[in-house]
Amino acid sequence: MESPPAKPPLLNPPWLRVIVFVLLYLVINLLAYRLLDSGVSVFTTFANLIGKISGSPDTEFNFILLSLLASFILSVLLVILFTKMVDRRDISSLGFEYRGYLPDCIVGFMIPVIILGTASLILYFTKSLEWTDISFTSEDFLNGLFLMIVIAIGEEMVFRGYILNNLMQSLNRWLALAISAALFALMHSNNPNVDVVAMINLFAGGLLLGINYVFTRNLWFSIFLHTAWNFLQGPVLGFPVSGVNLPGILEHELKGNTLLTGGPFGLESSIITGILLILSILILYIAYRSRAERNAFPSV
Repeated sequence: MESPPAKPPLLNPPWLRVIVFVLLYLVINLLAYRLLDSGVSVFTTFANLIGKISGSPDTEFNFILLSLLASFILSVLLVILFTKMVDRRDISSLGFEYRGYLPDCIVGFMIPVIILGTASLILYFTKSLEWTDISFTSEDFLNGLFLMIVIAIGEEMVFRGYILNNLMQSLNRWLALAISAALFALMHSNNPNVDVVAMINLFAGGLLLGINYVFTRNLWFSIFLHTAWNFLQGPVLGFPVSGVNLPGILEHELKGNTLLTGGPFGLESSIITGILLILSILILYIAYRSRAERNAFPSV
């Protein structure tokens, strides 16, 4: 028995869906953060509950956790709503097919290890970074891992799974990638201690996160990269993650020019990281173009 024909999207062209989606995404997240910052007792209760679950006595950190969890839930719900009701497509169309993409997952995981590890070693050997102590608790480690997984899945569903996916349906794929990367950077422009270098690097990070999707329309590369990047940078190496301070295993002191160290925003605001990001994008582009010419990607 033949399946019924798919319904046409509620909004066309696809770039129009992206505009409406982004506007709603901004409004919903802004309202959520304003409500959480309003001091309403119910949110304090939720933050205290998260503190009991996470084992963290730090009220400010628990509110950060609550805010990020709220953003994750709202983002995922919005993506699901738009995909099902506006695009009228199945959720799997976002790029959740895992079979055949394990090598991409491994590459995605290793890239942050190489970039952040190299940047840290350069800072160490130039005496811009000094490791001072090691502080490990299972609570901080597991909280950090859970938080980074949540952030990665939520943001990848939004920026690659929905925004880049739709833009590629109506624009040149490289223009679509650039626009999605710019939106990714702009969405982080309100983070603490953000500066021009950080914005450039966030744009480059958006390109890096999306370049695999351009060829595969699969999310697992970017989810593994995004998770490993945030987790290694913050809960392991002890740097701020996009300006947000989290408990880290390694404690350090930074010295010298913040253009090199990244300062209070973290390694994402270092020109060293920026150079390594650009090199990584170029290498991946050459590698993926070669794979595409050989039809070596799993079928989309």
